[in-house]
Amino acid sequence: MEIGLAVVFVIALVIFGYIGHQSDLRRALVALVGVLYGSLLVMFWAQPWSAALAGRLGADVVTTQTAVSLATFLVTALVVGYGGGLLLPPSKERPSLQGRLVTMALGMLSGALIVSFVLYYLTQGNPALRQSLQQNLLGRALIAGPPWLFLGVALAVAVAALVRMVVLSIRRRGAAPTPAPAPLPAAESAPAAPAAPPEPQ
Repeated sequence: MEIGLAVVFVIALVIFGYIGHQSDLRRALVALVGVLYGSLLVMFWAQPWSAALAGRLGADVVTTQTAVSLATFLVTALVVGYGGGLLLPPSKERPSLQGRLVTMALGMLSGALIVSFVLYYLTQGNPALRQSLQQNLLGRALIAGPPWLFLGVALAVAVAALVRMVVLSIRRRGAAPTPAPAPLPAAESAPAAPAAPPEPQ
């Protein structure tokens, strides 16, 4: 189990990292937003959808909710996230090496989140699988990842906003306009010298 999970995780990092490397920054961000948006859809709609579907099919509610959560998340993450990036016009600027590294890192983050959310949904109604995955460090980190992710993002944004506000306040105080000095009084003009008398012929 531990080796198989590590292999799946590494494959996901490689695949989505390569996709991010081939994308520009806008598309990589849209893909990441699609992954997070898929988790929000599951949070709000998986339970009512699965309850309605289980009532019509006469299936087990827990199993139905797992299937609905996985389908909703994967369709949203892959179609809305990665498919939505295709709706953007291609960038005319050639990405730099630093830009390639950033988009590759965003792609790897999206891949790690996809694996994490999939495991999270699979273990919600399967305590035996959850206990088995929590016996290794990678499994514990991936299962506990989604809740801590949203908490960490909220704290990071809050801290960044506070720091930005403090920096802007300091800059405004330092750049406060100083009062202009009073104009000096104009110097009095000296009296004109008398004209010299004309020389005798």
